[in-house]
Amino acid sequence: MIYSITGTAWMLTGFGGPGVTHYVGLLSDAPLLWRASLSPPPRYAARPVVRCETGWICLAVALALYFLGVAIGTVSWLRGQDPFPGPADIMFCLFYPMLAAAVLFLIRAAAVRVP
Repeated sequence: MIYSITGTAWMLTGFGGPGVTHYVGLLSDAPLLWRASLSPPPRYAARPVVRCETGWICLAVALALYFLGVAIGTVSWLRGQDPFPGPADIMFCLFYPMLAAAVLFLIRAAAVRVP
């Protein structure tokens, strides 16, 4: 929460000038993606029959695609090239179908558990 508030305030105030703000905007979501990738799927001791690994795998792949898009875009910007259109855009476009698949699998798994 503190990280999000700090990043938002930094972008809104423009602290450090346009160059610093540009790189803060480029890299501000990287720590959040890193933290999300470390979160293990929840364990349900009461109901071990229900399994939703497919949903978690799709979510991990979606986050990896998004991270690759950010990494490719950042490397392109650091080299002074405009990455649009390019491989980063392909990663960003593939992110959304994988995220939708993850949501559908996780909702299906949750619906099986509801009495």
